[in-house]
Amino acid sequence: MTTVKLFCLAHAGGSAAGYSRWRRQLEPWIELCPLELNGRGAKANLPFYESIQEAATQLFDQLQQEAGDQPYALLGHSMGTLLVYEMCMHARKMGFRDPAAAFFSGRIPPHLSEGGEELHKLPDEAFAAQIKQMGLSSPELFDHPELLKFFLPIIRSDYRLLETYTFAGNERPLSTDFFIWTGRDDPWTRENIHEWSTLTTKGCQYHEFEGGHFFIYERTGEVLAALHDGLRTVRDKHIAVQA
Repeated sequence: MTTVKLFCLAHAGGSAAGYSRWRRQLEPWIELCPLELNGRGAKANLPFYESIQEAATQLFDQLQQEAGDQPYALLGHSMGTLLVYEMCMHARKMGFRDPAAAFFSGRIPPHLSEGGEELHKLPDEAFAAQIKQMGLSSPELFDHPELLKFFLPIIRSDYRLLETYTFAGNERPLSTDFFIWTGRDDPWTRENIHEWSTLTTKGCQYHEFEGGHFFIYERTGEVLAALHDGLRTVRDKHIAVQA
């Protein structure tokens, strides 16, 4: 049985633990491999990254060690989409094989700017208020002051990565099947979402879910069904090539 390793990247302020609940619901041929970012979880003692590219480079080293010779896929939600894209670019630079699939969830393509002020420079109270108003962090977080105090530096660091990210702009498209997921009520993905297709020479499939920015957690059953469909497609392609 061909196994597909699925490496997952979380949203700003999120952690690998957010994907762990999927493990029991995935078919046996999908091996879940959530990647943890510095400053949280098992990497809580490590310094925050200076850039998205630095994070992608370090995370790629871990992916390369764990991927083995099996087909692999990448999935990122919100900020995680930038990490997935830059990891794909770094894999190509290092001469490593392309992922069989890349799932980009809850964000416009990296070559398009979200605009707005630099939130990561705001004082704590104003920063927290803006993040809550925008709905880009879990709403439950703001009901627990001690929890918010702990996570605020992590979220601020992640927003610094987002707001200082620079798209290279001179790279040729990837050779990976893209799967683009959006929430129907997510205002952050309403414009130009179909420009994801310009970044790959392979297929680019779009799927809209009910819900807002965090549909990936709110509509777990539907999300995992779409994930299985996408991974099954690329697994079957891999098997056909190997036959």
